[in-house]
Amino acid sequence: MNFKIKWTLNFFLILILLCIISCNSIRLKSSGVLDEKIKIETLTNRNKKVAFLPIQHIGKIKYYDDVSKKIDSLQKLNYVAFYESVSTELTDSAAIDLLDRKYRKIVGNLQAKSGYLDTINNKLYGNIDNDKKHNLINQPDYDKMNLDTLKAVNADVTFEKLINDFEDKNGLIKLDECDFKTHIDSTYNCQTLSNKMQKNFRKDFVLGLRNKYLAKLINNSDSTEILVIYGSAHFKGLVSELKKIDSNWKYEK
Repeated sequence: MNFKIKWTLNFFLILILLCIISCNSIRLKSSGVLDEKIKIETLTNRNKKVAFLPIQHIGKIKYYDDVSKKIDSLQKLNYVAFYESVSTELTDSAAIDLLDRKYRKIVGNLQAKSGYLDTINNKLYGNIDNDKKHNLINQPDYDKMNLDTLKAVNADVTFEKLINDFEDKNGLIKLDECDFKTHIDSTYNCQTLSNKMQKNFRKDFVLGLRNKYLAKLINNSDSTEILVIYGSAHFKGLVSELKKIDSNWKYEK
């Protein structure tokens, strides 16, 4: 091969590699997972005050240390903690298994339900490369972050409501032979719902439905000072839902 052509090809390959590395670093930083502190957002409608902790579900140990300190401090100031945790009230294992399979049919895997940092494939949120030098971890359990779970309120919808409400709007999720034959913990290679349906599920249910539910709980609560521990993606939607209930809600600096 001509030396000049070979040199040019190598140059462009190096340039592409540097671009990939740089772009991935930007994605990591912009996602917030490299933060070492969390900023509390405060809302008020004159009668109530909400301290919103926009938590990242993947982060550094220092970040979760800061989260723990802020949770502890606000609880000592008598804030009642409302936290996110999609759980189930079902006890029948077959019913739970069916819900898991329907959820998997929508999103393509169970990663978002069981964790966000894939240590096997070294991925964050399924598609961002994880640089191990950052020592990132999945969000610790709430009791590991100083949350008083005996007094705190699970301010989230149930897993069955999430799936049932989606089906009420879009029709029953039909599972095929592949869905039933593929073990719930195995790699999923079956046909998922359309991209449009997946986006609808995230926008109107994973975010929208839960934001509405949280806003109603805050509005109906007798507590005047509330600490909300929820994913950062929920903040703008929550503010919008609160203002629909009471236009007096606003940011407090």
